[in-house]
Formats: sequence, C-alpha cells, structure tokens
Amino acid sequence: MLKLFWLDFEAGRRHGFPMGVGITAEDETDAVDLAKTRLFASGKFPTAYRIKIIPDLDTLGQNHVRPNIGHYLRRGIWFPTGYDNNWSP
Repeated sequence: MLKLFWLDFEAGRRHGFPMGVGITAEDETDAVDLAKTRLFASGKFPTAYRIKIIPDLDTLGQNHVRPNIGHYLRRGIWFPTGYDNNWSP
C-alpha cells in the first residue's frame, strides 16, 4: 500500500528544496530511494534529512504546497512538480 511522505532537509542545507519534498512510496526506504534517483541523480544525497508520513493533505502548507502538488495517488515525487517521470496533467 502506498503512503504519502514528506522529506525535509536540514536548515541551511536545503539543496534547492526549501519547502521540502512530497513523495508517494511504499515505505520510507522507497521514498528515500525515489528522492535519490529523481532529485539527486547527478549528485550526492544529503545525510541530514527528516522524513515523516503525511496523515492528511490538509496538514500541508495551504498557501503554496497544497495548490502546487502533482499527482499524489501513484508512486513518485509530487512536490515540487517536474521530478516525476510518469506524471502528466
């Protein structure tokens, strides 16, 4: 069963993702693997990060994150958009 995850990087080392990353994956390991291959394919994945399950989309930032998410019902990166190979509008 797929779950929604939020990946956040250590302050001061956001690596171009200041608000964090939204990922749909099977588990935490799968979510981190997706981030490594789709966000950091050409670079080193940061070691300082936090990942948590998102219990409800209403817990996301309603002014920026929520209105700008991609397809979150299938496995992949849905925030920020543009990193999911399978996404189409």
